[in-house]
Amino acid sequence: MKRLTSILGIAIALGVTLAAGVIQGHLSNRWGVTNELKEAGKRLEQCVPSALGKWRLKSQDQLGETSARMLQSVGQFVATYENEESGEEASVFVIVGPMGPTAEHTPEVCFSSRAFRQVGGRARVTLQSSDKERFGQFWMATFESKSLEGGYVRSYWAWSPDGKWSAPDNARTEFVRSPYLYKIQVQSVLRAEPSPDTPDPCREFLMAFLPAARKMF
Repeated sequence: MKRLTSILGIAIALGVTLAAGVIQGHLSNRWGVTNELKEAGKRLEQCVPSALGKWRLKSQDQLGETSARMLQSVGQFVATYENEESGEEASVFVIVGPMGPTAEHTPEVCFSSRAFRQVGGRARVTLQSSDKERFGQFWMATFESKSLEGGYVRSYWAWSPDGKWSAPDNARTEFVRSPYLYKIQVQSVLRAEPSPDTPDPCREFLMAFLPAARKMF
C-alpha cells in the first residue's frame, strides 16, 4: 500500500511538472511561432493609417531591440501622431505576440523603472464614441517626470485576443487560453498639471484610432 501511494505520488508530481511545462511553453511561445501568429503579425504591420480625423501620422518607428526581444513580439505598429489643430502629439504602439510576455510589462513597471514616478493609482476607464459605440476598457495612469523641468505623461493600455479591448486585473490569467495576444499602449505629454479639467490627448487620439484599428485583426 505504501509503495502504491509512493508511486501514485510520483506520478501526480510528474504530471503536474509536465503540465506546468506545457503551460509555460504556451505562455512563452517555446514551441515556436505558429502560422496563425505570423499572419496576425503581418496584418498588424500592414495597417498604418496616415490620417485619423484631426490626427496626422508624424513618424513611424520600431521597438528597440531590447524591448522587442523582451516582449517577443511577432508584429508591431509603432507611431507618433500629431493633432493638426492643437499641435499635441500621441505615441502609440500595438504589438502581437505570445500571451505570456505580451501580458506583462505595463507602463507602471516601465515608467517607474526610469525617470518617472506614478501619480496616484491606475484607473479602469470605458471608452465609447458619442453615438455610444463601445470600444472597450483601458487602464489609465499618470506619471510625473523626476527631472528639474518636471512635466506629466498620461498613458492608456489594454489587451485583446480578438479586437475587443479589455483591462483585466491579471492579463496572464484572463488570457491564458489565447494562442496569442495583442497589446495597445498610448501615451502623451500633458500640458498642465493633471486635474479633471486637463485635456487628455491620449483619450482623444484613441477615439479616432480605435475604429481604424479594427483592420488589424
